Amino acid sequence: MSNKNYIEPEVFVKKMKEHWTEILGNHSNRGLRLTWKQLAQAFKQNIITHGEELGTQWIVCQPPTGSGKTRGTILYSALLSNEVEEHPGVLVVTRLKEEADNFADMVNELSGHNVAIAHHSDSETSFEELSSWPVLIITHRAYELALDYVGRDGTIRDTFSFFHNFKSFEGKRKLIVIDECLDIIEEHQVQKSDINKLLQAIEELNQEFPFETEVLKKMKAQCQEQEFKRADNHDKIEKLDFSRLRLAISEANIQWDLIDRGRKNKEDRKKGQRRVDETLKSMEHLVKEFMYCANYNGKLTWNTARLLVPEDVKGAVVLDGTASTNTIYQLFDYAAPWSKPEGVRNYQNVTLHVSVGHKVGKQSMVENGQEVCEQLLNDLNGRLNSDSKVLIVTHKDVEPILKTFKPDFQMETGHWGAIQGRNLWNDCDTVVIFGIPYKPEICSTNAYQALKGPIAPEEIDPDTLEQMKQAKRNLKMGWIISDIIQAFNRIRCRKTIDAEGNCPLAEGYIAFKSKDEAEEILNAIRKEMPGIKIDWTWELATGEKRPKKSNFEEALRKYIETMSRGQYSKTDVAEYLGASPRTMDKLIDKAQNHESAINKAMTDNEVTLVTGKGRGNPTYFIK
Repeated sequence: MSNKNYIEPEVFVKKMKEHWTEILGNHSNRGLRLTWKQLAQAFKQNIITHGEELGTQWIVCQPPTGSGKTRGTILYSALLSNEVEEHPGVLVVTRLKEEADNFADMVNELSGHNVAIAHHSDSETSFEELSSWPVLIITHRAYELALDYVGRDGTIRDTFSFFHNFKSFEGKRKLIVIDECLDIIEEHQVQKSDINKLLQAIEELNQEFPFETEVLKKMKAQCQEQEFKRADNHDKIEKLDFSRLRLAISEANIQWDLIDRGRKNKEDRKKGQRRVDETLKSMEHLVKEFMYCANYNGKLTWNTARLLVPEDVKGAVVLDGTASTNTIYQLFDYAAPWSKPEGVRNYQNVTLHVSVGHKVGKQSMVENGQEVCEQLLNDLNGRLNSDSKVLIVTHKDVEPILKTFKPDFQMETGHWGAIQGRNLWNDCDTVVIFGIPYKPEICSTNAYQALKGPIAPEEIDPDTLEQMKQAKRNLKMGWIISDIIQAFNRIRCRKTIDAEGNCPLAEGYIAFKSKDEAEEILNAIRKEMPGIKIDWTWELATGEKRPKKSNFEEALRKYIETMSRGQYSKTDVAEYLGASPRTMDKLIDKAQNHESAINKAMTDNEVTLVTGKGRGNPTYFIK
C-alpha cells in the first residue's frame, strides 16, 4: 500500500488496461492508454495541489466518447480505497441521479468495501453524514445549488461545505471531478407581469413591507426603460433582503388569481407561491448585481446572470469530450484545458447524410409539427429497414408529436437538454438530428457578462464591442456543435470494436437551414469524429410509406414530461397531438386512473388535471 494519497499514472494505466480488456471485453490501443494516463495525471495534480494557488485551476480533460472516462474515474476511486494509506476524499458530480447511484454501486463493487455513496433528492442520506464517506457522488443540480448557497443574497444557509468536508487531512476532499461540462452560469429573468403578481401578493398579506414594495414599484416603472443598469445605481442596495417577505408568502394562504377563470384550489396556491418565491429570488439578483433589458419571446424582460463559482472555490477536474468546441472554457479564467491524445477513436464506419434548405428552428417546427414530423417519417420509412433502430433527437416541444406516429422502423426519441450523459440508446444504429438547438441571444449575453463582468455596450470602444459580439457568436455556435456531437454519440458509434478505435457500422441524418451553416458545423464534427463520411445527397422528401397515427398515450405522457408552466386545455392538447375528440376523451379517462402511466407522469411532473362539467367549464392540465 502506497504512503501517497494518489495513484501513480503508470500504475493506473496498467490497472485500467486490465479492467478495460479482461473485465469489459474491450480493445486497447496507444491512444486509449495515453488518455487514461492523462486522466490519472489530472487526478494526481488536483490532489497534490489542493489548497495551493495551482489548486484553483479547473483542469479540463477532453477524453473522446467511448474512451472510458467514467469507467476510469470509477476504477480510480475504487483503487484509492485499497492502494493508498490515507484516502484523499473524492467528490464526483454527474448529470443524473441514476448515474450517481450506478457510480457508487460500481465503486463499492470494485473496491470490495462500502466506501462510496450517492446523494441527491431521492436519497435518504443527511448532510451531516456525508463527510464520513471517502467517495461522494452528487448530481450537477445539487452542486449548482450548493454553489448558490454560498452566493451573495445571504438568504439560504451554507451547504457547500457539506459536500466538500471530509474527515481526514485538512478536513476537505482533495479530488473534485465534474463528469461532463458543468453549467456554471446562473441566469435570472423577470417580466413586468411577474412584478405585478408580487405586488398583488404583498397586498394580500397582513404584514407591512414598505421597503420591498418601494423596490418592486421602482422596478415595475423601469421595465419600459430599455437600458443597462448596474447594482450601484440602486439606493439602499445593502439593505435589500427579501427573505422575510419570502417566508411570509410561503406561510400565507394567499387568495389571488394564478390561473385563468379564477380557480383558487390548494394546489394552485402552492404552485403560485413557488412562482412568486422564484421571482423574488430573481429580483434580489437583478437589483444587487446588474440588469439589462431584452426582448424574449416577444416580451420585455429584465435579465441578469452570475458565475456559480465562489471566489475561494478549490479546483476541479472537468471531463468534457467536446470541450474544444465550447468557448466557455476560453472565457472562464479558472479553466485550464489539456490537449486530447490523438488516435483514440476512428469513425470511418459512420456515414452522416446531410440535407439543407429546411426550417429547423424550434418555433417553426412547433408551428408545423404534424406536417414536418409526418414528412420526416415518410422519408425515413422509404430509406430504413424494419429492423433499424433509430434515435431521433429534436426540440422538446416536437418530441411528443413524433410519439403520436408509429413508423415501420423501431423509433426512440430524445430532446435537446435531456440527452447528454445518457446511455439509453447505445444499441441504436441510426441517429436523426431533427431540428438544430439554437439558443436565444440572451443566453450568450448572460454567459459573457457572467464570465467577464457586466459591460454596458455604450461604455466600451468599438474594437472591444466587436470582440464581445464575436465571442457571443462563438458561444452560440459552440453550444450547437457540442449538442449535436453529444447527440450523435448516444448511439452505438460510441462503442469500440477493435484496437484501431473503430465502431460498428452506423448512420446519421441531419437537416440544416443553409449550406454555410452546414459546412461550419460539419467541419467541427469532422475534427471531433475523425474518419466520418459525409453524404450530401440526402433530399428530405415526402415518401409513399406514410407512418401510422397511434400511440397517443405515450405521446401525452411525453407531452406532460416536457410541459412548461401554465394551463393547457383539453382541446389545445388534442389539436397539438393531432388526436380526435374521442381519442382525447379516452386519454383523459386514463389520466384520472391512478395506476396509469399518464397519471404517474402527472404526479412526477407536478401536473394536475381539472375536469370541467358542462358547457363553459373546459377540462385542462395545469403545471
